[in-house]
Amino acid sequence: MKKFILLFITFLIPQLTFSQIGNSPYPVIFVHGLNSDDMTWNTTVNQLSASWIISAEHNLSAVLNARGGDTTEYTQDVVIPLLNTSGAEVNKITNSNIYTVNFGNFWNRDGNDPRIILYNNSLPGSNQNPSNQSAIFKQGFALKIFIDSVLRITGADKVILAGHSMGGLAIREYLQRREMEFINGGSIRMIL
Repeated sequence: MKKFILLFITFLIPQLTFSQIGNSPYPVIFVHGLNSDDMTWNTTVNQLSASWIISAEHNLSAVLNARGGDTTEYTQDVVIPLLNTSGAEVNKITNSNIYTVNFGNFWNRDGNDPRIILYNNSLPGSNQNPSNQSAIFKQGFALKIFIDSVLRITGADKVILAGHSMGGLAIREYLQRREMEFINGGSIRMIL
């Protein structure tokens, strides 16, 4: 009888805790896998939005093979435009408990007026990969930028990262490399 009561309490309490409406302890960032986009997480996000606060502006979109590998400086291959080709704002996130990442995009290739083409996986050039199949270090670099943005907007000191397939590798790259670069007066500095 005592084992049954303990077992009942062990399984019931967590269910009651997670079924209540409220906030997650930290913002959650969902990172999709290879050859995919943020829509991978639609079912999960819809279910969580019944309990957690989610804003309409919770999607972070980037182009990761922007120059098609034409440069040896990978940070130049990561472009995060603030407008789409119609001139509407993108990457304008607001305070939320849930965020999604979308690497399945391309851009107008205009360095003076960069515009993102959402959900367009065009090839940057011959024999080159589309954005959502880019090198893992580019994904980790873009993820760092997104994490910093979420921390700034929410005021949180941590985030929860959830990845599917290659999204998990992007998260691992971010966590392991810690080679987050900041251009400060022309110099690059390492953050530990």
